[in-house]
Amino acid sequence: RLSTLVAAHMSMCLDAACGELFSDEDVTPEEIRRSWERVAAEAMRLDVIPPAFEQLRRKKHRRNPVPYELIPGSLARMLCAD
Repeated sequence: RLSTLVAAHMSMCLDAACGELFSDEDVTPEEIRRSWERVAAEAMRLDVIPPAFEQLRRKKHRRNPVPYELIPGSLARMLCAD
């Protein structure tokens, strides 16, 4: 039951982040990453490290490009009640 409530809360956080950040239909990968950041921040408030956190977090001196392909799986895992 708790996992279902947490998953529902994460889903609401994602909806809120998308509603605030996405102004038109042409969404950039960076805007998607920012919405992932908001959901990840909420997961961290619950003392849970989000999937792919180290690869996707904002880094001051990033050597490699951001692996945007990890975002869908990470979001799916945070929104899953299993």
